[in-house]
Amino acid sequence: MSLIRGMRFAGAVWMSGMIVGIFAEKLVHGYGALTGSVTAVSLCVLLIHRWKDALYASSQATYYKTHEAESMALLAPKDDHSYLPWSTWALSADALQRFIAFLHIRGSASVVECGAGISTVLIAREFPALRKGHVWALEQDADWASFVRAMLAERGLSEWATVVPAPLEPVQMDGMQFQWYSRAALTDVLNIPKIDALLVDGPKGDTCPLVRYPALPTFVKQLGTSFMIVLDDARREDESNIAALWRQKYGIEFEFRNTRWGQWEAIR
Repeated sequence: MSLIRGMRFAGAVWMSGMIVGIFAEKLVHGYGALTGSVTAVSLCVLLIHRWKDALYASSQATYYKTHEAESMALLAPKDDHSYLPWSTWALSADALQRFIAFLHIRGSASVVECGAGISTVLIAREFPALRKGHVWALEQDADWASFVRAMLAERGLSEWATVVPAPLEPVQMDGMQFQWYSRAALTDVLNIPKIDALLVDGPKGDTCPLVRYPALPTFVKQLGTSFMIVLDDARREDESNIAALWRQKYGIEFEFRNTRWGQWEAIR
């Protein structure tokens, strides 16, 4: 496939060169050498710029697909259960692989996840090997929460994960108004002595502006001196603004990681 694309690109370059050359020659003879040369160079620059963007986009797409395939292979089920139903809403495999690596390296025991899903199952799957750990996953959709619970139960992981059905309600934090998980539903999660890792992939991005901002104000007092915070979907404007506001308000530095959907990450 890459060879065919290369041949097509080479053909397009040759054809464009011919057109530019003919056009430039007519301009040279018809309107003067200077005008023709300037126009020809301008056209060449425009075409190169367009091809550069197209090639960059193609190379980026290839990178993500390759990296995603590698990560999916590493995260493939280690049991006889059916494959987990990935979707474009799920945390990307390369981001999840990075997160799970952190749990193993740091020996993290307590994880809070905003937005339950496939990631909840795969995170919980790692704790038996660590012989410790638990993930509390907040979920706004009660039906989806039940589905994730069923996947956990099927795999014998219920003791390693708690899915918390938490409908959204209006809240005010740091002088701003949001739709956020019901405070009453979070009682047990707010009593966790220490949170080692906070994974923010919910609520859904189209719920309200900066919808995921309350995650840090809600749990910041439970973070110890050593922690990891991941804010997914970092290529979106809202998430970039949230990371900037968190940095300004709480003094936590976030770095952009080039996963499939992008993520803002803070590690201490």
